[in-house]
Amino acid sequence: MKIRTGFVSNSSSSSFCIYGMYVDTATLEQAAKVLQVESSECEKSKKYPIDNIYEVTEYLEEKTELVYRGPSEGEERCIGLPPECIKDDETGKEFKDRVAGLLQAFAKEGGIDINNPKCSWHTEGWYD
Repeated sequence: MKIRTGFVSNSSSSSFCIYGMYVDTATLEQAAKVLQVESSECEKSKKYPIDNIYEVTEYLEEKTELVYRGPSEGEERCIGLPPECIKDDETGKEFKDRVAGLLQAFAKEGGIDINNPKCSWHTEGWYD
């Protein structure tokens, strides 16, 4: 079997592995409104909530340590950290506790309700 490690230009599949939880896109958009997301299509001095989920998640990734993944269509995004974010001196439990803490901090700052997040490993794959 041959394994291709380079970029595949004709591929329309995606996959991810994240330790975290699912959050619906409406919740992410609400957090963006509270955090006053700056749209790249808007003048830099003018802030307003944006409604493109890709811009919302891009902004949130810049603002937090968390990553957001999900299919191109759908009502949910997985929010958390991938395994490559485990630090060299960090145990599995420490990593999981760090993710839960990041989710709680994000929820508090974004004005959304994520109390005691129920985190687990999420792996997804799909074709566009």
